[in-house]
Amino acid sequence: MLATVCLGARLFREIRSLGYVGGHSTATDYLRSIRPELPRVFEWRFETDPGEQAQMGFAEFCVEFTDKLEVMHKV
Repeated sequence: MLATVCLGARLFREIRSLGYVGGHSTATDYLRSIRPELPRVFEWRFETDPGEQAQMGFAEFCVEFTDKLEVMHKV
């Protein structure tokens, strides 16, 4: 939104110096109409009551514990 306001103000100043007699809102409305839409990011969110579901991450990490430094453990 801020970029449109700044761009609209700049465009308005430039076209006004070229002889444009229309209003500022007409210029910014035109910019809004030609602005490309941002791609929508896929996100599927839902809420559940506490205790209804659990989440789990499936990642493996290799670590050494201090009691056996030479043995690697997957956690």
